[in-house]
This record gives sequence, C-alpha cells and structure tokens, in this order.
Amino acid sequence: AMIDGAGHVKILTRVILPLCKPVLATLILFTFVDNWNEWFQGLILMDSPDNYPLQTYLQVLNRDLTSLVGSLGGNMQLYANSSSRSIRAAQIFVAIIPVGLIYPFLQKYFTKGIVVGSVKE
Repeated sequence: AMIDGAGHVKILTRVILPLCKPVLATLILFTFVDNWNEWFQGLILMDSPDNYPLQTYLQVLNRDLTSLVGSLGGNMQLYANSSSRSIRAAQIFVAIIPVGLIYPFLQKYFTKGIVVGSVKE
C-alpha cells in the first residue's frame, strides 16, 4: 500500500483495521464481560449497600440468602431452598441480559475471524 502511495493513516484504516475487526470484537466482548461480572471491586469501593453495582448487589444478596437458608430448620428449609433457587435463576437472567444484547452484534465478527485464514480468494 505504501508503494501505491498510501500514507500511514490510509494503511491503518484500509488495510490493518479491516483485518483486525474479529480480534477487536473479541477483545471488546471479553473486556465487557469481565467488567460486567466484576463484583469485588464494587464491594471494596462502595461504602453503602444502596450504591452497590448490580453484580455486587446480586453477590451480597446471594450470600445473605445462603446464610438465611442455612439457619432455617425442617420444612421451612425445603421451602426456602426452592425459593432461593428461583431467586438465583432470576439473578442469573438479569445478569446475562446486557451480554445477551451485545453478543449478536459481535457474532458475525467471530465467524468471519474463524474463516478468514481458511478461505483463499
């Protein structure tokens, strides 16, 4: 491209970035999922449970629910176990919504990245 008269910016935008789209999409998704699932930092940095991020709040709620179920006895514990499973299922569903919304937009880059080295044009 440089022999044909392209500058550094044109080489970056026309050659390098199109080849790096699958890599960038993967990095964006993994970074987003890593930051989205981060609960410990919110626990350390926030001083009030009212200010907790979603993942920290869900983790604390899950921990408190587990200790509550352990302290109950008899038939009440059986009811609490089924209720705690429902609450955990709802927590998991709420936690995966943003990732589930972003993934379909980045999926085409994953498939393109897998095929880019195997198909000769």
